Amino acid sequence: MKWESVAIDRLRDYEKRKLAVENIPEQIAILEDKFISIRAATTDGTPVQDSNNRREEMLIYNIARREELKQNYKLAVREVALTEKGLAALTSEEREILEGFYIYRTKNYVNRLCDELYVSKTELYRRKDAALRNFTVAIYGIVEL
Repeated sequence: MKWESVAIDRLRDYEKRKLAVENIPEQIAILEDKFISIRAATTDGTPVQDSNNRREEMLIYNIARREELKQNYKLAVREVALTEKGLAALTSEEREILEGFYIYRTKNYVNRLCDELYVSKTELYRRKDAALRNFTVAIYGIVEL
């Protein structure tokens, strides 16, 4: 497996995962409010095979959705923390380069970074490759198999 490709995907998704960490608790709260508003399923009737009780289905769906979101939240928190640990292992210049290339990529990012760092494009790409390698090793302990 080429771990640098996985590291690039991690960097590109970093901001979206941070946003998910902020948004998922609100989604769970909405579902909890809806759960409270769903009337309790009636249990006084005789059970019938293959019967469709809409309220029961809504309750089950709501519970399953909340549990799925809770798992997604835990995963997103771990992913963000791991990415931040990898970024913390870099120098400020390496971090700036990776942020420019992958996290906060804007129009003309290469020229902007060259101007900020006073380097040529060739040198910038060399530094980017070195920074990506350092990030990958910090996260995965290996670059490629």
